[in-house]
Amino acid sequence: MFRPPLDWGWQIQFGLSFEREKGSKMIVERWAVWWQAFRFHYTSASFMPGILGGMIAWTTDGRFHAGYFLLVLLGLLLNHIALNMTDDYYDFRHLVDAFAQDQENPYTGGSGTLSKGLIQPGKMKEVFVVFYLIAIGIGIFLGVLRGRFILFLLAIGFFCAFFYTAPPIKFGYRGLGEIAQLLCFGPGIGLGAYYVQAQRVILGGILGTLPFGIMLFSMITINEIPDYVEDRKGGN
Repeated sequence: MFRPPLDWGWQIQFGLSFEREKGSKMIVERWAVWWQAFRFHYTSASFMPGILGGMIAWTTDGRFHAGYFLLVLLGLLLNHIALNMTDDYYDFRHLVDAFAQDQENPYTGGSGTLSKGLIQPGKMKEVFVVFYLIAIGIGIFLGVLRGRFILFLLAIGFFCAFFYTAPPIKFGYRGLGEIAQLLCFGPGIGLGAYYVQAQRVILGGILGTLPFGIMLFSMITINEIPDYVEDRKGGN
């Protein structure tokens, strides 16, 4: 009659434990890859003017709705992450990232997840489409509750985010991307965040957040210098 070795149970337990540890490590590594693709360090360009717009409404109008404020920030965050992945996706298709060299500066070039084969292009597209849909849903919800002007800003914001690199417009390849980002990532976001709270348009909501747009414009212009050769090869 067959008798298992005395350490048979221990071996099974060790094997299961090893497989669980291996699976957990793979999950962590996978999330790390997606975090790299999200390029979260860029998202402050969206939520900072959003925060300031809400603060302007609080200080000038005495109106602040925490729930709406958090929804605005969530929508801005998802939209910006989707924008980052959209840029990665279409830059990869236009072969911009294929010419990129290894760089230590996290604010130049793309995430590198597509050019290194860490994420499949189709999977990245699926994720950024879902993020866009959620952000648009939040915008429509706020537009219905707080005013149709939000829907107008939502349409402009989505247009600028998606068609920055997406064909057929891809205005980021036509010398218009920096101007669009100056307007969107300053007065556009700031005024929208202000309007959600106060439900009116004032000059302070535009001028108060304009410095964010100017700062981003300057930062992007400076950071494009190291990418100049690769961008020109990719037609950017």
